[in-house]
Amino acid sequence: MISQQNVLSWATFFPLIGLAVILLFTAARFFLGISRHALDQLARITGLAASGLSFGCSILAWVWFDPAKSGVQMQQHFTWIKAFNIEYLMGVDGLSISMVLLDRVESRSSRSSPRCPGGGGRQVQRDGRHDGPWS
Repeated sequence: MISQQNVLSWATFFPLIGLAVILLFTAARFFLGISRHALDQLARITGLAASGLSFGCSILAWVWFDPAKSGVQMQQHFTWIKAFNIEYLMGVDGLSISMVLLDRVESRSSRSSPRCPGGGGRQVQRDGRHDGPWS
């Protein structure tokens, strides 16, 4: 399923797949009566799993990258909408493979650490007080 030709696409789109699953959970909350707390937990687990899978794909890409070869590696290319000449092209070279890995490390740490901005460590109460590590 995951190969050298599509590992970058999986690394890119796993977070989007995670978002779609979270949106399905949100819709299910209204139809199945899932509590908000359960929905929050499901969203956290789904987000962490999606970012973990994306991070794993970027590690695979880094392992599969051959620094002895020049040019773009792990290319995936196909025509998407032929009438408008729109193509999908994904690949990495020597500098961009480190950026892919760095981006995934940053993305993973911001979702898993409660002290990182955006990590969910600080919450505002209804009366305006802050509850969390920076209170």
